[in-house]
Amino acid sequence: MKRHISYITIVLLAALLASCQIGKDDHAYTQAGKNMYDGWTDGISIIVNTDLDVALFMNEWINATASQRSELEHSFFSDDRVMIKPASNRAWTIEWEGDTIFSIVLLQGNSLDEIGGCMEISSGRDCTTNAPSNFLNVGSFRITHESERTWHITASGPPYLTNLDLTLVSETDSLPFNLDNQTLTMTGRGLFQYSYGIYAFPVASSNIHLAFQIEEPVTFICRTRQLHPLRINSPGTYIWEMLSRLYFNAGEISLRAYNNQNDENSAIAHILNYDQVEIGFNGISQIWPMETAGNK
Repeated sequence: MKRHISYITIVLLAALLASCQIGKDDHAYTQAGKNMYDGWTDGISIIVNTDLDVALFMNEWINATASQRSELEHSFFSDDRVMIKPASNRAWTIEWEGDTIFSIVLLQGNSLDEIGGCMEISSGRDCTTNAPSNFLNVGSFRITHESERTWHITASGPPYLTNLDLTLVSETDSLPFNLDNQTLTMTGRGLFQYSYGIYAFPVASSNIHLAFQIEEPVTFICRTRQLHPLRINSPGTYIWEMLSRLYFNAGEISLRAYNNQNDENSAIAHILNYDQVEIGFNGISQIWPMETAGNK
């Protein structure tokens, strides 16, 4: 699966391992830690706004009648040439003019509304081969309804993202059709891996890894921004536009950035409220305005 990363985000991630130069701005002491936090919030936002969004849509689509499915497809996709085709009685593909964008398999249960229901979503071969370099490849995303309000999420797929293991707790017993005004609580750990070559980092032949552990549950609310998340530009080029903006208001995350040359930096991010996050780096803690540290 692919999704667009902004140029600003790329610049921030490139600075994760850079030594922090002290200048007139006191925030320079914790700038590297703030960069790590920004990289984490962007990565989590991508997972929630794309993979989870596809799962919500497909869950609604599976439960719908034939006429309702047509209406759902028309409202969800901005290109009428996008089609959902059955691969079996429990598997489907989302295609555009013969190219497979996503493959969806219902592994357990009749839908994600059932406890034990499990869905797996993976990217199509054509999308993986032909997508431009400014996409993040998740590969495989799996969501399982574990209990009344709890869903377990795993995601994997080199080369750009590996080893996500997250648990989401919602305010309601069933997954909504969209994330607008939904409050979710998240726990877990993971590793984002970015390629210098693909993202034009200034260090050649190296990768940057951003490992994280959620030390205290992270709470956030989603606000819908766009209604048509999928836009097709040309065969093999699929842009998944952000559907929601996430606003984090509680939680603590430990972060560790490292590369293949064993350079390493660590930080702690303590989300104080919707407006502020406290960044701890190299023994110094500083409070950053949230609008410059994840809530954009």
